[in-house]
Amino acid sequence: KLQLITWNVHESVLDNMQPLIDPTKVQPDIVAFGFQEVKLEIRTADPWVKAMSNHLSKYDYTFVKEEHMKGGSLIMVFAKNTLPKQMTNIQTSWKKTGLGGIWGNKGAVSVSFEYGGRTIALVSSHLAAHMEKLDDRVGDYKKIVSDMDFKRGKLLDHDLVFWMGDLNFRIDDLPIDSVVQMIKKANEGDSLVKRKVVEDLLVKDQLKRVQRENRAFVDFKEGQPDFMPTYKFIVGTDNYKSGERKPAYTDRVLYKIKDTPDGSPMVTLRQDLYAAITQIKMSDHKPVTAIFHVDI
Repeated sequence: KLQLITWNVHESVLDNMQPLIDPTKVQPDIVAFGFQEVKLEIRTADPWVKAMSNHLSKYDYTFVKEEHMKGGSLIMVFAKNTLPKQMTNIQTSWKKTGLGGIWGNKGAVSVSFEYGGRTIALVSSHLAAHMEKLDDRVGDYKKIVSDMDFKRGKLLDHDLVFWMGDLNFRIDDLPIDSVVQMIKKANEGDSLVKRKVVEDLLVKDQLKRVQRENRAFVDFKEGQPDFMPTYKFIVGTDNYKSGERKPAYTDRVLYKIKDTPDGSPMVTLRQDLYAAITQIKMSDHKPVTAIFHVDI
């Protein structure tokens, strides 16, 4: 069982990790965190790594690996104490895409390993921001796929890739007021109303669009979100800052499974959860978590 959590932390520091992850509820074998806009310390271990290690050690998890870029991207991987011996050939990689590839405020960090004879990559990325920068987001994706190197090859050479992050894809066409009213309708309605609103918003979602157009994240799959857009909130509240930005599904978790020569998937995967962690209010983004069962 694998749990992924992506969050643009907005340079905040979370004092209590329990709302972000409570291992007693899910009991994942591996947990990976992908954070963006982290205020990284220059000469000391990152406080997020220390804090999460202290929190998860109480539940018999051990720190496996981290990678970060100056500019704010961080990925951390933890595993049940009995598991790291089965995770071999652990590697990390990163790719800067900010300011033409010289700054790490945008780009991706990754941890790669072998488990059960299969290669797995966990990626956290922060793609170009702003509504009108769709082509830049697609360009960032292509640079990460083509330039992120591992000893075993490129990113998409892995048997299984999990890609999370603040992908910054926005909602096309619909005016801000319409999106806000749709969200209000969903929050006041029952589960069927909520599901219909999510479907209507995702029809205009830029990530879905570039997948349909074969421009980016081709062959990646995504579970159906059952949550409202995770950006942009007034910090400390559950209220959207809709006068400044249109609410959007910027924070996502996707996966890609390589096929065997006969066309069957190399692993069997089931997604059990895809949700926003709405009680955390320290950022203008809500964290998003996904839980997978992977049979290897």
